[in-house]
Amino acid sequence: CSDGGISIMSELRTNRIVPRDGIPSGSNGGIVQVKYVMSDTQQDFGNTSNAYQNITNLALAFTPVRSDSIIHVRTTFNVHVYTNQSWDEAFATFRLYDSTNSTNLNETAVTSRWGNSSSAGRIQCDVTMDAFVGASNTSARTYQVQVKTRQNGYYARVMPDYAYESGGSRDLNSKGHLFAYEISS
Repeated sequence: CSDGGISIMSELRTNRIVPRDGIPSGSNGGIVQVKYVMSDTQQDFGNTSNAYQNITNLALAFTPVRSDSIIHVRTTFNVHVYTNQSWDEAFATFRLYDSTNSTNLNETAVTSRWGNSSSAGRIQCDVTMDAFVGASNTSARTYQVQVKTRQNGYYARVMPDYAYESGGSRDLNSKGHLFAYEISS
């Protein structure tokens, strides 16, 4: 605002926003902070010997502001899961992991069965995982998305450049995201 050529600026700072009539029973307050990472770098994984490996560009360093907050962690990315064997199935497992505290936040799997044992199984789809975690403290932590395949012959291509095995480089521009929302209690 301006008063006779003098510019006046104001700033509102708060560590918590609560509605006028209070927070409804069973719900939380406002969003304290949001952080995210995005990647469109294709990564290929195969024969991880049933051990999780990091999807390197889907890692997020996060430090809660309040120890009593709830943190909503969410990831979404596209995958192409396939086998190069004459099996009618393809599968891979994914997890959302707090690598600082060695805590598994969520797990899911992608699988396909073609019903024809002479065909190499494959599937391409989006993977989405959510987790709600109590902050517990204001220490830094890293949320990491990971992938594993169970045995030799199974593969997972994360944020693929193309659909299945056809098309050229950057036929797709698949992006993966990892978000963390801190919500006041």
